[in-house]
Amino acid sequence: MRNHYIALNNRRYSETWSQLSPRFKNLSESYSAYQQWWNSVREIKIGNIKIIQQTSDTATVDVELWYLMNNLISCTSTYNPR
Repeated sequence: MRNHYIALNNRRYSETWSQLSPRFKNLSESYSAYQQWWNSVREIKIGNIKIIQQTSDTATVDVELWYLMNNLISCTSTYNPR
């Protein structure tokens, strides 16, 4: 999970896109929209990551994230896809 957000910070969008499940890809209209949104983020700070549940091919996690947007607005997000 941490490596995914590090890759986003480094603008490696094709790498991060390929790691997403179809469900997460459907949250974006397209790869282009995904790339455009992440281009609006100047930096991602990664906080605590807690594994809630894990199987051989999926995981449910709580992730603390802080986004510094290009317009200098700061956003905080705690993500749990339950």
